[in-house]
Amino acid sequence: MDHEELFDDYVFPLLCGGVEKQITDAYEDGDASARLMAAVSLMAYTEFMGCVKQRDFRGHGYGGRFNDFLSYMGSQYQELRENEVNVYDVFRSGLVHFFFVKGKCTLAMKNNPGPLLVLGTPPNKDKVILKPVDCGIGKEENGGYFFVVEKYYLDFKAACLRLYAERKGEGITYEMESAGVKANGTVGTRRTDDADGPYVVRSSGTEPRIGDSG
Repeated sequence: MDHEELFDDYVFPLLCGGVEKQITDAYEDGDASARLMAAVSLMAYTEFMGCVKQRDFRGHGYGGRFNDFLSYMGSQYQELRENEVNVYDVFRSGLVHFFFVKGKCTLAMKNNPGPLLVLGTPPNKDKVILKPVDCGIGKEENGGYFFVVEKYYLDFKAACLRLYAERKGEGITYEMESAGVKANGTVGTRRTDDADGPYVVRSSGTEPRIGDSG
């Protein structure tokens, strides 16, 4: 799949478009019930875009690719990781595998001005911070986490647009087969005799999942 096709037919209309609609609905209808699904999706999408950025869809090393794209989203996310917050484990793995952040977390859809209550971990007290926040995810000194979907999404989309522009017209292609899915949409298993070599796709009735490694 070539670069423009991946972004124009998949990343922008499907990944970004789906989350954008959920945010728009929250503003228009006042219904933010989709915030959990949006947060789960964004964690999975960040991992996928890390694979795109590194052009590596093999079935291991997903944490490194997730962190690579997370840092690409802005210095505030890099600083969060440098402050000993394991974003991949706490946010990504918690949400994708269990639908909960690993710790007390306040999940908000909108980044409109107003208070946001961040729950503290005992014996720490709850804390009120003010939106808009500068980073879509974070940890406060009371041990509580927060996830503001709208802010994270805007930073995610900006990073997607930047990566798209940086590689546009360079003739770059992505070997999606190495993730276990052939170009024609059939599903296969992942195997290789060489850890650094290409993956061979064979027929299988089990659909692969990006992020099996946890």
